[in-house]
Amino acid sequence: MKTVFYFLITLLFSSLALSQTAEEYLKRGLKKSETNNYKGAVENYTKAIKLKPNYVEAYYWRGRSKTGLGDEHGAIEDFTKATELKPNYVEAYYWRGFSKRGLEDYRGAILDFTKAIELKPDNAGGYYWRGLSKAGLGDKFGATEDFTKATELKPDNAGGYYWRGLSKAGLGDEHGAVENYTKAIELKPNYVEAYYLRGKSKSSLEDYRGAILDFTKAIELEPDFAFAYQERGRAKAQLYDDLGAMPDFTKAINLDPNDADSYTFRGSTKASLGDYIGSISDYDKAIELKPDNARAYFGRGTTKIQLDQKYSGCLDLSKAGEQGIAKAYEGINLFCN
Repeated sequence: MKTVFYFLITLLFSSLALSQTAEEYLKRGLKKSETNNYKGAVENYTKAIKLKPNYVEAYYWRGRSKTGLGDEHGAIEDFTKATELKPNYVEAYYWRGFSKRGLEDYRGAILDFTKAIELKPDNAGGYYWRGLSKAGLGDKFGATEDFTKATELKPDNAGGYYWRGLSKAGLGDEHGAVENYTKAIELKPNYVEAYYLRGKSKSSLEDYRGAILDFTKAIELEPDFAFAYQERGRAKAQLYDDLGAMPDFTKAINLDPNDADSYTFRGSTKASLGDYIGSISDYDKAIELKPDNARAYFGRGTTKIQLDQKYSGCLDLSKAGEQGIAKAYEGINLFCN
């Protein structure tokens, strides 16, 4: 009888010791995660799981560390195991959705974020990331609704306003976009992307002076922002400030020599300034970089006609027309027949 008693006591304490050891491995893993040593963290979480196969927290945190290592597939497996062991594990659904989105499985991500929201309706992050996932599928209406809910739950979330602005712009609501970008900037005064996109929306609304101010601010915050120079140049050109537009397009080209659009816009500006040879050179480069560049063919065609290179110019206009610029056929009827 004594032998059985001691055996049971030994078994009990052995079980407790194993449980405590698993907990210790979890704690070590968490400490390594805090210092971004995800590889070391995974090793400790794995040891915890070996000692305690149904250790839900170890699966969850191992999934988080795998995410940090870029192993989204492995992370999804761990988050899935965590939800099997604990079906109401909000954070596991949330992070599995995050990993699926990283793999561009937007539909799968939406299902997980929706589950996280069902379990925790005040989950602003769930709405935010579900909105981003919907945006990834091109569902601008659905994305706007989710970003709206995210900002209601967390009014100080600059990102929520920024992305709602982007969704509204995609729906053609440029005024609504400007309002949201402005709110994002109020919450985050150095929000470069918000200044840039607000500038683009203002350009769409033909508020070119306001757009120039926004592009200038974006450039102040990020001096190597090639697209901001390009867009500022375009806004200046709309105000007939060709001399001001030229250095912006040139700067954009210097920062990103492989962007065909900057050459196209500079080519157009050179033509406006009477530099037809320089204009054709820029259009040539734009077409070299982007062979289906209809705007460059149209601009080069009209510029060549200005230089009495009628045959070559008409070929370019024909090419532009084939690529969708209807106005090119008007030029062909006027100059080429």
